[in-house]
Amino acid sequence: MHRLSLGLATYIGSMVLAAIVLLVYCLYTWKATPLPNDLLLPAVFTVLIAVATCYPVMISPRVKVSVATAALFAGLLLFGTPTAIVVAAIGNGLGNIALKRSWYNTLFNASQHAVCVGLSGLTYYSLVPQAIPFSTLWQQNIIAMPLAAAIMYLANTLAVSVAAGLQLRQDPLHLWLTDRRYDAAQHVALFLLGILAAWTARDYPWTIMLVIVPVAIVYLSFKNSLQLRLQTKEAMESLADVVDMRDPYTYAHSQRVAEYAAEIATAMGLSHEEIDLIRSAARVHDVGKIGVRSSILIKPGRLDPTEWAEMQKHPEIGADIVSKFPDFRLGKNFILHHHERYDGSGYPKQIPNSKIPLGARILAVADAFDAMTSDRPYRGALTPERAAFELQRHSSTQFDPQVVSALLKVLSIRPLLREPVVASQSLPAAS
Repeated sequence: MHRLSLGLATYIGSMVLAAIVLLVYCLYTWKATPLPNDLLLPAVFTVLIAVATCYPVMISPRVKVSVATAALFAGLLLFGTPTAIVVAAIGNGLGNIALKRSWYNTLFNASQHAVCVGLSGLTYYSLVPQAIPFSTLWQQNIIAMPLAAAIMYLANTLAVSVAAGLQLRQDPLHLWLTDRRYDAAQHVALFLLGILAAWTARDYPWTIMLVIVPVAIVYLSFKNSLQLRLQTKEAMESLADVVDMRDPYTYAHSQRVAEYAAEIATAMGLSHEEIDLIRSAARVHDVGKIGVRSSILIKPGRLDPTEWAEMQKHPEIGADIVSKFPDFRLGKNFILHHHERYDGSGYPKQIPNSKIPLGARILAVADAFDAMTSDRPYRGALTPERAAFELQRHSSTQFDPQVVSALLKVLSIRPLLREPVVASQSLPAAS
């Protein structure tokens, strides 16, 4: 398959085959009439699924939530497994075609939706009689409905995580676990709306149009929530830039540190999730300096003990600030410990080596490298080679040697075996 690895191509082919086998099996074993007498309502659901597929909500760089989940589950309850599989595949396929996605993306998405609906249907109708429309007796549904919803959710998200893992060459289980904190609550709401839609449309099919309103409200709430998160993130990053601008020598410092940190994390083989987290923390790592007097930040000479004590508070201030915001909260310990030293002589907690979070160790190297390669009032910028030598010289004392090696890999600089002609005797302080 064009532009696909052998593993991913095989996986997509297997998903298509699984969808076909599952449909044939359900048609063969279905005890009730496999197709409804009136095809108008299935056609309506097919259109609803296609439209919903065209408007997903991105709730993380890799996780999308589509309100089509509500229609998929409602269709399963109303039409039975065979028809629901066909409706899911056609609806999702039409949505992907409208989005002009590649043929293999369209094929995979349509097939995996057919599979997750089929598995959910096999679960549900093995616990309740195959009556169409579904039984409304709560005794039969109290276990069957939640279990069928869980199977649909797990089958859908695991299928996507495996595909992402094959494409990104990462552990699919790790991807699945890290992504679940973003979408679990939203899917619960969508499954509940699906049950409501099926319940109302069971006896009065026209009422399905009324359910579109709460589904649209959920969709808009997702988008508004996401917009609020993005605005909060932008506000925090703008605050970090304002802090940098208090000192003309550190302008755009946090932006550069974020890029260095992301490149180092990539060179160390960390997951996309970890890289994004480290980049976000690096972007605001000095926000705590908002609590430090400008006279201290821009002082050209050495700080006296009182001033130095105030400066050392900025990691704790920064960690406390970001802990209040969900998009930065997970990286607060990276910010808190980015001035710790590998030998345990840093601040604020004086913790050594592996006890320092890896993200903080990466920030320390990225921070120091940018500080050394930028102009300061008391010295000019060092060359990247000179800065690399200084980092190597303080490796295993101030910096994690593995992180330093990763930075050298990023810079394509071999380890320097001898001191440059004009090497300093002490490491220039990171800002």
